[in-house]
Amino acid sequence: MQPDAQRAVEIDIGDAQVGDLLNSCSGVIEDHEDSPIAERKDSLARQALEQSLDFVVLKVISLRRRSAASLSATLFLAAGTTHIASIRHYLAIFSALLLVTMFSVDPGLAQERVCPRGPGINDGLRFATGFLFVVTLAVAALSVGRLRTVFNVPTPLRGAALLAFSLSGSLQAWAMIVNPFFSPVVRLQPECGHRVIADGPYRFMRHPGYFAMLISIPASALAIGSWLALLPACFFFFVILRRACLEDKFLRANLPGYIDYANHVPRGPIPRQRAHREDKCRTYNANP
Repeated sequence: MQPDAQRAVEIDIGDAQVGDLLNSCSGVIEDHEDSPIAERKDSLARQALEQSLDFVVLKVISLRRRSAASLSATLFLAAGTTHIASIRHYLAIFSALLLVTMFSVDPGLAQERVCPRGPGINDGLRFATGFLFVVTLAVAALSVGRLRTVFNVPTPLRGAALLAFSLSGSLQAWAMIVNPFFSPVVRLQPECGHRVIADGPYRFMRHPGYFAMLISIPASALAIGSWLALLPACFFFFVILRRACLEDKFLRANLPGYIDYANHVPRGPIPRQRAHREDKCRTYNANP
């Protein structure tokens, strides 16, 4: 055999051997991917994810329990006693709604509500609502506990207000369970695949969470038993209206599909605007 022909045969044989080697290696790799070791790794990854979610849920529950305990302490200190039935009844309903919400909402939402992943627009409104909520309840407890009969609500009306608080709180819990983007801050959540929610209470109004808040805080003041507490509750009412309008405008401008949704679903708590001022609505949303 001539040297050139022999070299060509050697090259052909070498290429065939390399091809067989690569095919055998790919087969080994495929077999390895389907091996018990790979399945074990997938199982461990799933367990790690489940454990991390469980940790987040437990952390949220712990924080919520502490916030409920802090609220109870604030009301009893403001009242100067733990023996006022209307305060105890209110705290029982509040704790029950909080418990149901904690165990029912999406774990990612629970984490978002404790520690938002990003800043929102006009976060001052968020802190204003939290402050006015605490002030409303503290004034109500102070009124029924230390001012006695001055500015106090009759007992039958307290019961009706407690029922209104229970219903509005249930509506808010329903909205949070249905909407995994019910963030305490006004922002888009692209990391979670933010989209329009049109299920549950969102079939009937755009912002059922805000609508529930507009009812629950004045109802809280009356359920505890204070006319005086309606004063900070009114400020809370107007702050929520402003935030709802701000959020709605934000979603119209930034969330795909929201404009079409808004054209078919009632505005809820958002005040009606004149046609030529519709673009001047003063409120943005993350879909509460």
